[in-house]
Amino acid sequence: MNDGLRLFALGSSRILGEGMAHLLGTALAQHEERARLAERLIASLDEEGEVGRAWIEEAPRRDEELDSGAIEALSLEDSITDLRNRFGW
Repeated sequence: MNDGLRLFALGSSRILGEGMAHLLGTALAQHEERARLAERLIASLDEEGEVGRAWIEEAPRRDEELDSGAIEALSLEDSITDLRNRFGW
């Protein structure tokens, strides 16, 4: 191999090595970012579980209030109208 070709090969391998290192670093950073996202998604499922448990406790109380007449149910249409009026939709 002549000297020029040898230098080209050495320079290319160093450039490719740096490029591969950059790609691997980027891939690792993306992997870590995806892992953090997965952790947040899993945590949000647990939060939804807490909300679900709270509703399981709340629903019978509200049902009793409806049955006793302490509160009055609104139709879906009335509820939507109230929300639109309240928030200017």
